[in-house]
Amino acid sequence: MNLKKFSTQQDERTISVYLAFRYPEKYILYKADYYLKFCELLNINYGKTGERFLHFQELADQIISEGLLNHAKLLDTYRNLYSKPDWDDIYLMIQNILYVVFAYDYKDEKFDAILKKYDKHQLLEYYTFFDEIIEKFGFKRNDKRLVFNVSSKEIVITFGQRYIWTALIGDKEDYRFRAISEKPISNQYGKFNGSPEAYLCKINDLSEALQNKQAIFNSITKEIERTNISGYHKYNKKELELMAFDKEYRYTKLGEIPDELISGEEEDKVVLANYPLNQILYGAPGTGKTYKTKQIAVEIINGKKERSRKEINDEYEELLQAKKVLFTTFHQSLSYEDFIEGIKPMTVEGRVTYEVKDGIFKRFCLHAKQGETRQRGSDLKELSDLESSKEITGRYVFIIDEINRGNVSAIFGELITLLEEDKRKGNDEKIEVMLPYSKLGFSVPNNVYIIGTMNTADRSVEALDTALRRRFSFIEMQPDPDVIDDSEYKDVNLKRLLEVINLRIEALIDKDHQIGHSYFIGIRDLDNLKQTFKDNIIPLLEEYFYGDFRKIGLVLGGSFIRQEENKVHFPKNFTYDNDFPEDKKIYRYIPFNNWNEQTFISVYEENIDAE
Repeated sequence: MNLKKFSTQQDERTISVYLAFRYPEKYILYKADYYLKFCELLNINYGKTGERFLHFQELADQIISEGLLNHAKLLDTYRNLYSKPDWDDIYLMIQNILYVVFAYDYKDEKFDAILKKYDKHQLLEYYTFFDEIIEKFGFKRNDKRLVFNVSSKEIVITFGQRYIWTALIGDKEDYRFRAISEKPISNQYGKFNGSPEAYLCKINDLSEALQNKQAIFNSITKEIERTNISGYHKYNKKELELMAFDKEYRYTKLGEIPDELISGEEEDKVVLANYPLNQILYGAPGTGKTYKTKQIAVEIINGKKERSRKEINDEYEELLQAKKVLFTTFHQSLSYEDFIEGIKPMTVEGRVTYEVKDGIFKRFCLHAKQGETRQRGSDLKELSDLESSKEITGRYVFIIDEINRGNVSAIFGELITLLEEDKRKGNDEKIEVMLPYSKLGFSVPNNVYIIGTMNTADRSVEALDTALRRRFSFIEMQPDPDVIDDSEYKDVNLKRLLEVINLRIEALIDKDHQIGHSYFIGIRDLDNLKQTFKDNIIPLLEEYFYGDFRKIGLVLGGSFIRQEENKVHFPKNFTYDNDFPEDKKIYRYIPFNNWNEQTFISVYEENIDAE
């Protein structure tokens, strides 16, 4: 197999797993941090991103070819840790040796402990701005003018004798970063002693650094002109330096690849790594699935960054208007003809004719195939014209709400296979099918992301069509009481109320029939809370328990439901096969107008009388 021609959208570690499991006698498992440390130990340069697995494989093969695994003392030490099996896997031996050498690197553990003190997004922002500095000045690793260190309260990058860029640990101060500048760029700053004149400015947001980067760059330029080596170089921390210059190591440590921090050719790979092409958000009603689809759609198309709820909604509406996002809902009467294509009657001059009409998904895919070249408002090109174009640009999101309410197999038909990542148009193993009505070839482009939602109260994930489950990633959306912990309504502990209700529901049914946190978002007073229970919570409980007041009472307690005397008398002159006891218990809701704060508090606090 010629690995240099191996085209894939998987990362190198995943590829190594596939190959090592299939051909254990030929390939080694690749792990980025072990590889990087191994290169450090050997004092050799790393391979380029995308070629590191191959480089690691070459190093392993060199160890074998030079007979290093046959060294007597090495084997004795190895056997003290690993007993001899029936057959020694030589690549496994190398991996075990690297594990022993690197896994117990206590210095690395200490470094990880430092990183855990930081907000991950803050660290990404911190190194992102240093990427700008690297690009501007062409800094390289092992530059003795640069010092990377950490104090008890911040990570520090020093050039020469002065701090140039720092990140604060924790949130005890009212700033997150400090930057050198030729002039004050914030209200909080200190002035360096001596010349050239410079200031160390406290800033809270990365945008402040980006807006003033010329003043920062000018100050760094002056430091470059007067510095040959830093007097603090002996305090340089290699791990922090590696985080600054090696993005793969950085993202390995931080556990996330942020697509807004990478541009150019890497961007599509990064987005794909963070967002699968096909995914379904599932969970109980009210867990924020629909809102989450908006957030994901915005992040896929516009990049991942911190946004307020309003900003997400505004950007989402813009994407809808630009036809980059389409939202639809599955229902029982939706068909293949509505979704892909079908023959529809048309009346022309009083005569009924039949034409092949594209469905909503096919139209959206044709639109996405045109990518950024499509002029907004223009008609879609014919399918035959579009198939001749190989260039697919831009990202598009197709959202299917309540995907489990439709007959997925019937709606997608033969296109269910085309949803797979490697079968998409634009990939090496793309598949094209001939559609039954138009008799034209069709494939799903690789720039269309499909996001579905489903309520587990309606149908469990296990009950979904098997073909659908194989082709979608499933992300569970659980009730998150912490979201409402800072509600402006404080007379009732909404977080505790939701937690107790869900614990009781799970005990009586299962976790798929819980209550979501979104019903409680925006509650400002008692009237809001009462209306939410009357219009949303109680109807859901009636649906979950099929109107069984006894079980609803076990969830909400006696402050919501009371037992009344059965005063019904049945006629004596008519008989019924089954005895119907006249002493059957009758349950009724306590009237809505009688509800007060204590009614709700009694749900989660024992010995509280709501009367």
